[in-house]
Amino acid sequence: NICKVMEPELVDRETLKNNLLTIQKAIDNGKKVAFIFNGYSRDKKLIPIRHHKDIVSPYYIVANSGKYYLLACKEITINDEVIKKMSIWRIDLMSEILTMKRAKEDIIFYPKEKYKIYLYNGMINFN
Repeated sequence: NICKVMEPELVDRETLKNNLLTIQKAIDNGKKVAFIFNGYSRDKKLIPIRHHKDIVSPYYIVANSGKYYLLACKEITINDEVIKKMSIWRIDLMSEILTMKRAKEDIIFYPKEKYKIYLYNGMINFN
């Protein structure tokens, strides 16, 4: 038997809408985005999980099970080497989103027409 559990609605719909619009404009204009990534406190309020903003190159917005996710490229520095990694971010957990300028060499492009994107258990698969 499968039982569906109703989760309480914690998302501010207006903030989510504004986040989606800001991110989509950044994608359309080839811009990076900077944002605070949050988690929920015990009293179900959004609180930052880091003391700095994350900066990513956004590529796609994906809807899955009623939640919106951003697929983006994040640069990570390990032992003075810059590594570009694809990452997944829940858009309803973002705040203070700003668009930034992006250099053309940052762009890694996966054409939507050629690939299907599967979001499963935190993994991105391009088939």
